[in-house]
Amino acid sequence: RWFEFVWSADYAALHARYQRVAATNDPQALLVFVSRHPYHADGLLQLADVYARTGNMEQAADAIRRCIFVMEFAAVDGFRPATGRCRMDASLPANRAFFAALFRQARLAATMGCPGVATEVCRLLLSLDPVGDPAAALLCLDYYALASGRHDVVDAVAGSGLAAGFSAEQCAAGLDDAG
Repeated sequence: RWFEFVWSADYAALHARYQRVAATNDPQALLVFVSRHPYHADGLLQLADVYARTGNMEQAADAIRRCIFVMEFAAVDGFRPATGRCRMDASLPANRAFFAALFRQARLAATMGCPGVATEVCRLLLSLDPVGDPAAALLCLDYYALASGRHDVVDAVAGSGLAAGFSAEQCAAGLDDAG
């Protein structure tokens, strides 16, 4: 079953304001924006990047977790990605933040010494679009699985026939910078 996040008119207008703030490349303006709009997913992700680049990993982790919380809260009741039966199209602007947040959560978990968590997040991310793999989770999954001792995951991936890497369409769409 395919799912997508749908922005309300108010959220779309808020997102346009966020894009103007992000275009300034001013971290202080971004911080003010997120403090006024603490539930804007892309703003939280951008703020997480700012925190990570300045070495504030705890605050970066908090911003990523808040973004995932926002996306979970906005999802419909039938959206249960952990079942492996939910699919999403990452090319839709409203869905991109979810893919990016999950990918960043996997990277962050691995950085914090939790490769098992990173493995599971990558499996979840891959289950959302196993054929397209817009976040290239398959490229990280084997590494995290080996680091966590999950050889069964490596065997399953190797036998799955899934192709790793970005397609030309994904690169053209700019999804290769999802993380």
